[in-house]
Amino acid sequence: MQAGRAALVLTAALIAGCPTSSQTCPFGTAPVGMESLTFSPKASSDACVVTAADGGTSTGGVTATPASQSVTLCAGLVDAGYQLYLGAGGGALAQAVDGGPFTASTPISAISGSLCSCAIDVLEFVSVQVATADGGPFGKQTDGGFTPLSSISGAIDYTFNRSASSNGLACTCGFPCGAHYLFGGL
Repeated sequence: MQAGRAALVLTAALIAGCPTSSQTCPFGTAPVGMESLTFSPKASSDACVVTAADGGTSTGGVTATPASQSVTLCAGLVDAGYQLYLGAGGGALAQAVDGGPFTASTPISAISGSLCSCAIDVLEFVSVQVATADGGPFGKQTDGGFTPLSSISGAIDYTFNRSASSNGLACTCGFPCGAHYLFGGL
């Protein structure tokens, strides 16, 4: 996949996917903050590489580490209390009401224009953990504000496969393969 294209196409799904600060909160919620996430590659044995014309492999991978991204934190009242949402890229992930991680799995089909020379399908899995400054649950405080957060951390894992829509085109990448990133903020 073209350097940067993976980061743009794939992380666009992050907070359903991650990214851009101009996003609004889900209906019935209100913004409680905006944070910047920084990404770094996570070591893996399934990196995607292009096979060169002579049958060898290229020297570089086919994905790029995403640039820092802004996310909007939103809160809304649900039956069990206040729920935190992490929003960007056209959607929002809801934190488990018990304070567990935010998780999402998003398939993206038939992406064309990759260095693999064929259409590819992508499965993206995102997991985000948010910690409060006092170690307790997120919620509304007596002053009307919300519990301060101390960290946001998580991982994005992509699995790439040849798409059925490749129509017989030869692929220059070995599938399945993947790209994996850690991120953090606050």
